Amino acid sequence: MSMHYKIFVIFAIVITIIFSIKLYDDYVLSKEIKELSIKYEAKAISDFLVAFRSTYQTLFVDNHVKLDKSSIELLPVRATSEISKRFSSLNNQSKIKTVSDRPRNPVNMANPRQLEVMEYFKKNKDKKSLFKTEGDKYYYSQPLYITEVCLSCHGAKENAPKVIKNSYDSAYDYKLGELRGIIDVELSQTKLGTILDRNNDKRVIFVFIILSVILIVTFVYTRYNKKLENEVIGLNKKLKQKVTDEVEKNKNQYEQLIQKTRLAQMGEMISMIAHQWRQPLSSISAIAINLKLKLLLKDENSEAKATSDEDNKYFLNKLERIEETVQVLSTTIDDFRNFYKPDKKSVRMGLKDIVLKSLNIIEASFKNYNIEIIEDYKDEQKFDMYGNEMMQVILNILKNAQDNFIEKNVENPYIKITAEGSTLSICDNGGGIPEDIIEQIFDPYFSTKDEKNGSGLGLYMSKTIIQDHHGGKLYVENQVDAQGAIIGACFKIILLPKMNKK
Repeated sequence: MSMHYKIFVIFAIVITIIFSIKLYDDYVLSKEIKELSIKYEAKAISDFLVAFRSTYQTLFVDNHVKLDKSSIELLPVRATSEISKRFSSLNNQSKIKTVSDRPRNPVNMANPRQLEVMEYFKKNKDKKSLFKTEGDKYYYSQPLYITEVCLSCHGAKENAPKVIKNSYDSAYDYKLGELRGIIDVELSQTKLGTILDRNNDKRVIFVFIILSVILIVTFVYTRYNKKLENEVIGLNKKLKQKVTDEVEKNKNQYEQLIQKTRLAQMGEMISMIAHQWRQPLSSISAIAINLKLKLLLKDENSEAKATSDEDNKYFLNKLERIEETVQVLSTTIDDFRNFYKPDKKSVRMGLKDIVLKSLNIIEASFKNYNIEIIEDYKDEQKFDMYGNEMMQVILNILKNAQDNFIEKNVENPYIKITAEGSTLSICDNGGGIPEDIIEQIFDPYFSTKDEKNGSGLGLYMSKTIIQDHHGGKLYVENQVDAQGAIIGACFKIILLPKMNKK
């Protein structure tokens, strides 16, 4: 699944959630508005009936209306029932009724729901009203408590007016503040509620249309995206194959690079062989000439014949020297031959051993240029190494130092080789490396020599051998004296006791 497709799906889900939350929020708000409008309407009706009752009670109590058999029908107990009945007949969406659990008019007896409401007001005397919803019906109830005015008819029976005592046998002995009954208003949905419900329906339809469009677009986009994914998979296969081919090509180029580096160093090695062999061959030649002269002198000098034992000793000594010199040449040949052999297995050996093998190859060349070698081996710690590759690194650094000495015509040149722990330092007094290029000397094809004398691959390959093949580090820094003047370059090779081998 592509990132664009994921983003699109997430966007569609977010839009759906937002619309759903908005729809739900509008639904809750419209419900609250609808219930609030119904509640206000019910309260207005209830307040009107309370005002009516209070007015009539006051008229009778203050004797503005004489209470007798003809006016008793105007009492709230009878008048409110008649008003409620006629109000309900005129307004089919609303019903109003005054009810009690001890009514004088049986018509005003509270039903089970109304009795529950009366119990609620008895337990919660601080509540002024109660609004409840049951299905599509809304009920608003308001408590009626006994007041001073009410006690004249609902207090002790003996204190009630004569016409009341003669007309009613119940609903006496109430106390001040006691719940007498409730005004119960039942309403159906108002016009405002209908309008709000219609608006909600419109919103639902609108959201449904939007979500349908999103689903259709998502489906179409999914089909299109699937087609694109198949095309991308095909392209990825081609790209993968191309990358594989390029990796193989780069691998071949890398191997060619190593070979080119070795070939570039081969010319230098041949020169070293010439220097290395010149002195032993000269020694062999001198010894041979001495032996020849000795034989010639022996033939001409009769006295020399008497000293055959001395001659034999002389010949044996010279032959031993020839044998030693030939052994040196043989060892040199082995070192050069092994240098160009690719290592197949790592060998556990010390840094000193590698340095000595490397010096055996290049030492004669150093003597020709009067380059002093200072060796300092602190310990004999062993490491798993590819010997010939490590020799290649050391010889590369040593040969670069020699070329620098020759180029700058350095007086009293020396190279100090220090092996301590896992660190091998090769430092010289050749004036160091310019700071503006010291960070670049390990880059491939970067060289401070001309094209004839440098390929720019030696130090690059050296760093590759140390870091990639041995898991170590190779870096260079300029060493300075106490006054801050640069003495020369100092290459450091850091190995680990347990080498990470590729």
